[in-house]
Amino acid sequence: MQRSSAKAQKAGRAATIKRALELHRRGQLHQAECHYVAILSEQPGQFDALHLLGVLRHQQGRLIEASRLVSEALSINPRSVDALSNYGVIVAGLNRYDEALESYDKALALDPSHANLLYNRGNALKLVARHEAAVDSYDRALTIDPDHVDAAHNRANAVVGLGRYHGAHAG
Repeated sequence: MQRSSAKAQKAGRAATIKRALELHRRGQLHQAECHYVAILSEQPGQFDALHLLGVLRHQQGRLIEASRLVSEALSINPRSVDALSNYGVIVAGLNRYDEALESYDKALALDPSHANLLYNRGNALKLVARHEAAVDSYDRALTIDPDHVDAAHNRANAVVGLGRYHGAHAG
């Protein structure tokens, strides 16, 4: 009897996460937040709720709380490419670029063909004036997704940062 009760609780949490994520995607952040918090009150170490509440906190501009939540999620599942990527974005927003780069590199070791990861890595590299490495990251992103407009634009800016104005076009 206890086994089916645990199964029902797990299924209920999965359904709640699914509802919360749908609300989150529709921009209904307060409603999504209520679902994430409810899940965490029942199961404080629930990976998806921690990770997604961290993403939501980032969207609210609450970066310190966001970094704590996603870091806690990563302590549960350190191989989540999405959580590693989101953590990198969050800590880059806190000007912790070395930590962001470390997170992006861990994620890329798990999924080297993730164009947005490479784009975000390029952004962090550009912000610390490592323009050559940034250009390389943007080039890799553009190899995977040639239509990644932001990567092409930021690549051009990184090339300009190198003083090579004639090479600023993508490719």
